[in-house]
Amino acid sequence: MTTAQLSTPSALPSIEQGAHYDLIKAAIPECLTKSSAERRLTLKRTRPAVPSWYAAACDGDKPPPERAAALA
Repeated sequence: MTTAQLSTPSALPSIEQGAHYDLIKAAIPECLTKSSAERRLTLKRTRPAVPSWYAAACDGDKPPPERAAALA
């Protein structure tokens, strides 16, 4: 098959829903499924601000995320 054939919608195989489709779909929060594509892209591109002390700490010295947020 040539590249042109693969890129045309009619040449693409139909998407089958796998065994875990319903489980994954149910796990996605409604606020994400109802968000606009622009909003989802903005969320995808957002990176958390990691305090320098946390980034420099060894894994054993890092508090759990819920405590680290209170210390920031």
